[in-house]
Amino acid sequence: MPQNSTFAITVNSVTSRNGKLLMQKNKNGSYSLPGGLVIEGESLEEACKKRSGMPLKIIRPLNPKISWKSIDDSKLPIVSINYLTEVEK
Repeated sequence: MPQNSTFAITVNSVTSRNGKLLMQKNKNGSYSLPGGLVIEGESLEEACKKRSGMPLKIIRPLNPKISWKSIDDSKLPIVSINYLTEVEK
């Protein structure tokens, strides 16, 4: 997470291929939608494409989600923006 932040913004891609939802395997063995943190100077769409690890076409944004992560006796709000995407050919 960004240091000294009051909130974080993440992006995720919701992509299906052959009727299956594409997921990424995390370091701890769990699975999640491909995505990650948006860094200063990036657009949301640019961050979504970069963090997915594959060439994507953005179709449209989906409903945002807000969650909280406990860090050092406080809670950091995380705003997640999901995009419906397709793999570019």
